[in-house]
Amino acid sequence: MSVGSLIKLNRIRKQWNQDELAHGIISTSYLSKIENNQVEPSPEIMELLFERLGITPYPQSKKETSNTLMELSEHLVRRNVKQSEELIRVINATENSTKKNTLFTILQIRYYLLIQDYEKCETLINNLQPNLKNFSTKESYYYFKHWGDYEVKMHAIQSAVKKYEEALKYFNKLTLSTLEKAHFYYSIAFGYSKNLQNSNVFQYIGLALPLYQSQYELNHCADCHIILGISYQRQEHYQKAIEAYEKARELSSLVNYKDLLGTIETNLGTVYFRQGNFEKGLEHYNKSIELKKGDVSRTIVTIYSIVRECAKMSQLEHAKEWLNKGLQIVNQDNPSQRPYYYLLMIYNFVLNDFPDDFEQDVKNIIIPYFEKIQDVSVLCFILSTLGEFFYNKKNINNQHTILNTLIDIIMQVTHKFFRRIENETDRNKTPIIYFEYYCKCNFFRYGTVHSSAASTFHVKSRRPNCNDKD
Repeated sequence: MSVGSLIKLNRIRKQWNQDELAHGIISTSYLSKIENNQVEPSPEIMELLFERLGITPYPQSKKETSNTLMELSEHLVRRNVKQSEELIRVINATENSTKKNTLFTILQIRYYLLIQDYEKCETLINNLQPNLKNFSTKESYYYFKHWGDYEVKMHAIQSAVKKYEEALKYFNKLTLSTLEKAHFYYSIAFGYSKNLQNSNVFQYIGLALPLYQSQYELNHCADCHIILGISYQRQEHYQKAIEAYEKARELSSLVNYKDLLGTIETNLGTVYFRQGNFEKGLEHYNKSIELKKGDVSRTIVTIYSIVRECAKMSQLEHAKEWLNKGLQIVNQDNPSQRPYYYLLMIYNFVLNDFPDDFEQDVKNIIIPYFEKIQDVSVLCFILSTLGEFFYNKKNINNQHTILNTLIDIIMQVTHKFFRRIENETDRNKTPIIYFEYYCKCNFFRYGTVHSSAASTFHVKSRRPNCNDKD
């Protein structure tokens, strides 16, 4: 490592600015030139700087390299983008082997996730994959863990959970920091939450939360309470859900965690809608939109939630109003917005009496997209929503044609996912909803349900649910 890079690295470690290090030794501008390797300091200046930093000028050992990378990992877990970026820049400026280290490359996946450069994430993941068999236990853990994080951002939840479960095999063999353990437990709980596996959510949040508390990581504690709130909400334990969201809001306010405050208001809005309190629900949704102002990707989640809940409560004029607002701002080419664009299009169909382009778009674009990312819960939700609106609205034009189209769409997905869904998600959840509307449509079409189909599941009435975490 060059002298300038070594000085800069250790200054950053001590969280000093350039003025603090340079004071009484050299000017700040001269220190900047040294750190950027534009000038070579004299032996006297170098000795004074090293003495103040408490270091000696020798090549970085294997242990020091490991410490540097773990320091980078800690910054990434804490979402310290600026410090992570500075440390990566210093490492890349070095002349030693750290920048060629496989673990360093893997950790950069997490950095690019933080700054939302998903193309570079994908490139790193693909470039590393051929060497996977040569990875150490630690490298394998971080690779699968960050790959899972990437899949979550791409809304490929089934794939993300598989990556986290693969990382878990290596996780148990490593000695990791308390913060890293907590973050992994939270990540896998988040994946299970998106995958509607509530029992696993409670297990891993139960492991993550006390670890975050021991480190006084209040923002991460707030994240945990959000996930708990969502799980309680799914079980229709609305008071417990409200208490979890209120706790998350209290913690977020203490540390000025603005990004989460908007999410909390969205989820509170949904809970109050589910309880039939339209006015209070809309009040929280409006607060969420105000807090998310300027961030379209996050705002669109709230707008979609409003459309969904208004439609469920038969507040159709409000649903159409917010649907139009959502369609005006959503960008289907943005990976984080694309699933919400398609979900809004589903409501565009059902709120506008299934227009002519309904069949082509659902069968050829929307269903294949969610099949590709293996988001079974959303597939079930789409099918139940289409089925419910059609079943409850018997005076629309081309009723028979639409009915046949709906059944064809349901059967298209059924052949690929039906039995697998029941095996991979909690019983009495979306598979039941999915099959319920399949039965209703067939009854409406033929006056009966085929006995072979009806015996597949015990069918009971259940209101469609959907994960509200943005």
